[in-house]
Amino acid sequence: MRYAWSLWAALLILSVPAVASAALYPEASVWGSLQAGAALDQRKAEADFMARLAAAMPEAFGPQLRLRLIIEQNGRGPEMVGLKQTASGYRLVAAEPAAWLKTKPKGPVSRCESPIAPKSGEALVAAWQRVLLATSYADKPGFGGSGDIDHFAMTLEGRWLAGWVYAPEAATPPGRLQEIALTMKAVCMGAAKQSDLDAAVNAAQL
Repeated sequence: MRYAWSLWAALLILSVPAVASAALYPEASVWGSLQAGAALDQRKAEADFMARLAAAMPEAFGPQLRLRLIIEQNGRGPEMVGLKQTASGYRLVAAEPAAWLKTKPKGPVSRCESPIAPKSGEALVAAWQRVLLATSYADKPGFGGSGDIDHFAMTLEGRWLAGWVYAPEAATPPGRLQEIALTMKAVCMGAAKQSDLDAAVNAAQL
């Protein structure tokens, strides 16, 4: 039983939207719904969706994954882009379902994996770290409309850091980090060059 709860906690990514923010909000504790007295059906629905996500996009999780962004979209996705760190170096990974996982959990998924230079991988880790370490409880999240929700996460010194934001504005650190992530995906899918990714990281000035 403890193992099951630990696995659920490791995979949980909440999907409560917030107003546009210049910083990330911390991901809520997996125990929050229990403490708030949420109905069992609601907790089961969250756990079922996390299981679908892990089954459809296993590259979004695992011991080699150093950082990731999962974008929850209105009626489709979610899509994922990340960076793996292996003994041989860094590798971009990305996955995007053809349909909404909540309605078609076993549909086709476009995916890729591509090596990048060590210096580029280190720059990505540094960018994620700067934005995630600025995650703050200072502002209270509100409810947005139909925009995307970004879930950023990374491993740092043996622990996971995670934060989310609703429809990040381009001029904010989360917005610039989202642009970097989309360029990562383009490089991984063969639609852009590694030099484009390096330029995006440099331009972001995170």
